[in-house]
Amino acid sequence: LFFNSCLLLILFQMRRFFSKMAQPTNGPIASSLLEKVQSQLNPAYINLVNESHKHAGHAGNTRGTAAFEARETHFKLELVSEKFAGLPAVRRHQLVYGLLDEEFKQGLHALSMKLKTPEEAN
Repeated sequence: LFFNSCLLLILFQMRRFFSKMAQPTNGPIASSLLEKVQSQLNPAYINLVNESHKHAGHAGNTRGTAAFEARETHFKLELVSEKFAGLPAVRRHQLVYGLLDEEFKQGLHALSMKLKTPEEAN
């Protein structure tokens, strides 16, 4: 039982390690996304994770788009910004989506977001 638990833990850690190695977030879509978000929202914290590898073969991966070719169709974004103060969650999401219109036109398919103010993050 102990051996099986150790083996599962090792396999889980290896999977996390190799999935992070295989999917850098520094392609053209991620770079543009980060540049726009940083310049417009002045975040206190930002974390962008490329999750496109989890959606390979998915209908949203439109061949021929810049995002598909760069393997940058699905991201998870965590962002803390003072610009979200007083805005409900829907309006925060609309604000970010509005900044990224061009990236969605280039094939960005999905963006999962956790958007908070500095007060909410603490």
